[in-house]
Amino acid sequence: MRSEAGSRPARKAPSETAGLRWAPDTGPIDFGPLEPKDWALDGSSSGHGSAKIVSPIMPTKRDAPHPILYGEYLGMVADRQAVIAEGVEALAETGHTEGAELIMVAYGTPGRIVRYVVKKLREEGYPVGYVRPITLWPFPAEILRNACRDAKAIAVHELNSGQMVEDVMLAVRHLPVSKTGGVSMDESGFGIAPDLTPTIVRERILKTLANIQEQAA
Repeated sequence: MRSEAGSRPARKAPSETAGLRWAPDTGPIDFGPLEPKDWALDGSSSGHGSAKIVSPIMPTKRDAPHPILYGEYLGMVADRQAVIAEGVEALAETGHTEGAELIMVAYGTPGRIVRYVVKKLREEGYPVGYVRPITLWPFPAEILRNACRDAKAIAVHELNSGQMVEDVMLAVRHLPVSKTGGVSMDESGFGIAPDLTPTIVRERILKTLANIQEQAA
């Protein structure tokens, strides 16, 4: 189809354009009237003594009819933490722990890499298992202790200078605990860290396992 001028093809109408994907309508949506939110910081209560307060130090103002002071607030926070600790089940994933001389502990993205590497090593006959904490607080100490029933040592792989390793040391006091991870990043600081490379994780696990077996010999 040619244009009236005959110099170039005429542009087809949208309905005639095959395979064209149209963007969805992004216009405003009317949700109707919303219920008032007494916690919202919308500026409507400022300037006349009843402005809302959001503070990690005190939940009320000092001149409130029934103020909650800092010391009392800390006690309330501690009570709240105790309620959370009682109501949250400590969770962890375990694998290949039966007969494992070395238990690798890792969470998050490092946990996925460790799980993959341990699975491959176990297929090759290496006595290695893993524990991947799902909840870090409360820490799954009992699950970890049960997973270490055959272990001679534990290694923690974190992408930092060492945080969860202290929880592991407190949970399993009768076994030596070492670190195989650390602060690691690529040149940009945003890409895949070297310590998340399965090859490197494999090398460090095998080195740790070799040290354990050498000491036991």
